[in-house]
Amino acid sequence: MTDENEFGMKLEEFVSYRIGHGDSISTAERRARRIKTVAKYIDVNKVDTGSIFRYVEERLRKGIKKKSLRIELMDLQRWYEFLGFNVMLPKLKKEPDPDPFIPTSDDIVKMRKFCLSKKDKYTWIRNLAILDLLTTTGMRAGELIRANIEDFKGDSINIRSEKGERDRSVPLPKWMQEELREYIENYRYK
Repeated sequence: MTDENEFGMKLEEFVSYRIGHGDSISTAERRARRIKTVAKYIDVNKVDTGSIFRYVEERLRKGIKKKSLRIELMDLQRWYEFLGFNVMLPKLKKEPDPDPFIPTSDDIVKMRKFCLSKKDKYTWIRNLAILDLLTTTGMRAGELIRANIEDFKGDSINIRSEKGERDRSVPLPKWMQEELREYIENYRYK
């Protein structure tokens, strides 16, 4: 048997091992694919911290995102645990999350005008309704995805919480009620 076949069999064992340690099948298989990729650069069957550090430096130099490299190192850590090695791999600092985009009133007006200027009313009246529901009611994206026609009560909308909170009913301004009614009656795909 060739070394490549042995490595392939070892990766299959690793997948089973990871599933037995709580990974889903897809996560375990993804980890194995990453190990296979890392194996193109370093010998993953032995611990050589110098090679690992050089690998990290090279990948960073080539522009890989730290988050992606952190995931590779975490998978490599799991691989070494599977092989029975007790090793501490380099830790990369997590980049700060970017500030969230919060549209200004002017941004919202521009987005509404853009939606209204489009010819494909079936798509753009829906997009306008989505924009207005998000900005008028304060509902989360996940709550919007869960919304049904039955949740629209004419003068209010019932919002089913996605975070285990109580469901809530939010009153809608008159213009929003008319906009939703127009969308539902004239533009919603049935």
